[in-house]
Amino acid sequence: MSRSAWVGLLVGSVAVAAGCGGAAGSASDASDGAPAKVAKKPAKSDFDPCEGAGPPEKVYEGVLREARCEQDLYLTMAATADALGTTCKHCHVQKAGGDPKDFDFPVMTDAKKIGNWMKHRFVDGLRQKDGSPVTCASCHVDRHGKPAAKFLGEPRDTKYAMEWMSLVMVNQFTLADGGKLKCKHCHGAAPGQPEFQKKVILEELALLPRRTDLPPSRGAPPAPSGEPASASPSAPGAAGPAPAPPAGAPAGPAPTATGPGTLPLVAPPSSPASPAPSPPPR
Repeated sequence: MSRSAWVGLLVGSVAVAAGCGGAAGSASDASDGAPAKVAKKPAKSDFDPCEGAGPPEKVYEGVLREARCEQDLYLTMAATADALGTTCKHCHVQKAGGDPKDFDFPVMTDAKKIGNWMKHRFVDGLRQKDGSPVTCASCHVDRHGKPAAKFLGEPRDTKYAMEWMSLVMVNQFTLADGGKLKCKHCHGAAPGQPEFQKKVILEELALLPRRTDLPPSRGAPPAPSGEPASASPSAPGAAGPAPAPPAGAPAGPAPTATGPGTLPLVAPPSSPASPAPSPPPR
């Protein structure tokens, strides 16, 4: 047989084999009259990182207050870093001479103080107009739509900051009780007034104090009998409930509320009243 005949026979055999394979597949697919099955996407995982785990070993009153377990604690920190477009070292101090991924987490830093302050004042104290909660990502998006810790510019662009606060913050957010958010709630007064405070971060806000109606931290399980529970507040002023005043002591200032609702809030610190003067001797 000539070479061309062998080539023709080989090509014909391949074609027949392909045709049989296709026919067999078609017959199989159409055997029950149903179209070929499409692989289903896996169902959303119901995995709970805290299943079978105890609460965090410490009490947290800031960004980590809602963490349900140690794993949830790390997931919360990762989500926060992602929302700010940062990494762990933005808030945490690296251990000297060790692995660059090894951090001394308990050390307080300025960034941690700011994060906890924003948690108390903005995340807890405000809501979006549709009632949904405020998160880091609600604000920390730069002009290009990317996560950014310094989303108002670094150094801060004063003109852009004023525009953003006027067009976005005041119009898209409310107080936690639904009341209208105004410039004075953070800055003490409207722009242009003498009482207007330009810098408010880490300051006490008389018109936007910390809330007291929130559930307690999930951290620090009950200590064994006879052993006091430890507490490690993660923000200034978050050392837990104050001790009861001694008998006969005057009552302190009552919690105040802002806006049309009656959410209990922590009143700003006030100076103690001076004692009444003694009557002159007779």
